[in-house]
Amino acid sequence: METTVLLAVFGGVLCGAAGVGSLAIGFLWWQSYRRTEILRSNLGPAAPAQSQPAAQATPPPPPLYNKQYADHPSPNVSPSVPSPVPAALAQAGIGPGSVWLDGIGGMVAGQRITIYKDETLLGRSGVCDVQFHDPKVSRQHALLRRYNGQYYLYDMQSSGGTFVNEQKVESQQLRDRDQIRLGDSVVIFRRS
Repeated sequence: METTVLLAVFGGVLCGAAGVGSLAIGFLWWQSYRRTEILRSNLGPAAPAQSQPAAQATPPPPPLYNKQYADHPSPNVSPSVPSPVPAALAQAGIGPGSVWLDGIGGMVAGQRITIYKDETLLGRSGVCDVQFHDPKVSRQHALLRRYNGQYYLYDMQSSGGTFVNEQKVESQQLRDRDQIRLGDSVVIFRRS
């Protein structure tokens, strides 16, 4: 009889711990989702650009979450003029206008990550579009965003910072072959 009572109490404790763990995981996911939505809703429209001389005119990156922009059609590529795409990339499904990240360091070394969306969240969390299983990467570390045919990288207030070509950045327009470092993970931004 005492053994049955002890087993019942022990089983109840285990079930209770599993329930609390499930609640904690659900709460953490909800918090990260809510943080993303708050960031998206709090940032307003872009400030008007200041006039600069034509030789020094570098457009600032667009605001992180300005939903006032129009849809961005794919680049106008004439079907009669084929783009030169190496055979290895064509076999991997990468064609003209494709964007991908080639992992060269850390836990992503040797991986190729194809980018399909206009906004791609990078981080350690399960809610991210691209997950980095690196303890030095924040849950929601950075955002890769396509705007007017260009790609921009935004740091999402990460604890370790986001680096482009070993320069710490808050936001940065990306060019082909730029090196991006999140924690110990290093990728190369590529465009065809």
